[in-house]
Amino acid sequence: QTNAETSENASFLVTGDAGVTFTTTLPNRIWMNHSSTRSRIRVRRFRSSPRNGRIRNSGERLIFVGATRNRIPVNISTGSYAGTFTVTVVY
Repeated sequence: QTNAETSENASFLVTGDAGVTFTTTLPNRIWMNHSSTRSRIRVRRFRSSPRNGRIRNSGERLIFVGATRNRIPVNISTGSYAGTFTVTVVY
């Protein structure tokens, strides 16, 4: 996991009181579903950087979340896949 947004992760802006510590909770796995067929791809091993942190003096902290997708089968449908996941930040 890096400390910059890349094509392999996403960034989320956490806001709150300066200096307060926080912890992130991520899903174990999700499914990305094809827009019009029953094909799906499993995404797992979610991780964040930082996982635990402190809100900066500006009242903000950027966290980066990434995951690993399963190997894509040869016979899977081409097209658009989508899925959702929840990032919970507790402070």
